[in-house]
Amino acid sequence: MRQVNDNNMPYFNQELVDLICTEKREHIKDTEDNNKATDQIHRVFQDSPYFNEVNRNTEKEDAISNTIKAICYSYFKLLDTLQLTDNQIQLDYFILNDLTDRFWKDVKNIHSYDKITTHRISGYLCYWICKLRPLSVIDQTILNKDNLSINVMNELLAVFCVIGRLNAHLIDSNSNKRIKISANFMNSLLYTLRYSPLNPELLSLIFTLLEETSQ
Repeated sequence: MRQVNDNNMPYFNQELVDLICTEKREHIKDTEDNNKATDQIHRVFQDSPYFNEVNRNTEKEDAISNTIKAICYSYFKLLDTLQLTDNQIQLDYFILNDLTDRFWKDVKNIHSYDKITTHRISGYLCYWICKLRPLSVIDQTILNKDNLSINVMNELLAVFCVIGRLNAHLIDSNSNKRIKISANFMNSLLYTLRYSPLNPELLSLIFTLLEETSQ
C-alpha cells in the first residue's frame, strides 16, 4: 500500500483510529442507530426488485437482511464518530441493495468451489462497498478543507464493516485478540482503497494479515 502524501486526503490520528476499532459492529443493540438501520432495511425491501412475493427466498432474504443491517449500523456509527448526520451524508438504499446482492452472489459462487472464510467475506464486502459507493454528500456546506474525511466516506464505511466483522469473528471464537490498526496503516489503507485498483482476493489477504498482526 502507498504512503499517504496528498493534501486532498484526511489524516486520521491514532485516537480516532482506535475509536473506529473499539466496537463489535456486527451485533446491533437497541439504540437509535438500530432503529434507523431497521427503518433503512424496510425501505430496501419495499423497493427491492429482488424481494417480491413470487421470488421470495427466506434463506437469501435473511442473509441479505443481516448484511444490510450491519452496513446501515456501521453507517450511523460512522456519522456519529465523525460528528456528521444523515442529512449531510446520505446512504443510497438502491445502491445498498445492489452491492449487497452482488456481494452474496460472489459468496455463493465461492462456496461452490472453495472454502469461504471471514477474511474472504470481508474482502468481498469491502470491494463492493468501495466499487459501488453507496454514500454521497447531500449538504454542500461540509465540502471544505476542514472536512477532508468526506473524500473517503465510502472507504471508511467499508473499513468500519470489515473491522466489525473481524472483531465479531474473534469474539465468537472466544479469542482475546481484537483488531488493532496504526494510524499510518489506516491512512495508507484508505488511500489505497480510494485510488488503487484492487480485487476482493487481494483485500482478503490484507485483512488476513491485519488480523494476524493485531494484538
